[in-house]
Amino acid sequence: MTNGGRTLEAIRYNRGSLEILNQLLLPWESIYEAVSGVEDGHKVIKTMKVRGAPAIAIVAALSLAVDLHNQSIKTLTTPSSVATYVHDQLKYLKTSRPTAVNLFEAAARLDRITSTAAQTAESASQVLDAYIDAAEAMLVQDIEDNKNIGKFGAQFILDNKPELHEGVQVLTHCNTGSLATAGWVSYTLISKPHSQIS
Repeated sequence: MTNGGRTLEAIRYNRGSLEILNQLLLPWESIYEAVSGVEDGHKVIKTMKVRGAPAIAIVAALSLAVDLHNQSIKTLTTPSSVATYVHDQLKYLKTSRPTAVNLFEAAARLDRITSTAAQTAESASQVLDAYIDAAEAMLVQDIEDNKNIGKFGAQFILDNKPELHEGVQVLTHCNTGSLATAGWVSYTLISKPHSQIS
């Protein structure tokens, strides 16, 4: 098994900045669009520029993180005002794709984290940071999960099909891979030579 390198990224994120690959233009063009806040996040999900359950959830979470990072703190001055704002924005983001289970699960988790932070925080900025840190952690965890799925899935296939010696093709259904998730490193299946099969 060898690392096949990075594949096309559906999501590009740095704190305060989010871009998504407009999947409506694929395969002819690879155009990234800026998502400057919740309104943009809602729009790119609703119009299916973002596809795949994990990617939808991550884009929703990060669009609110960008919104919170970039907006003036003057409008959210108390821990409870941040928690209320986050709750309302997550509720709105869920309307972008009412059938997206990952989106609803992520929104519920982020809402709980923010509400809990607001109960003990001494400032609004602590609650903002709690949300942003949690949304960023979701991004990191999704990428790690996808790497492990590729790595262990490839190894399982090779271990259970020892007669293969030219490689393997895997058919997937629905949206899969780096375009449907926060991103991942792809793995190329290379089977053992017959002489190494026990």
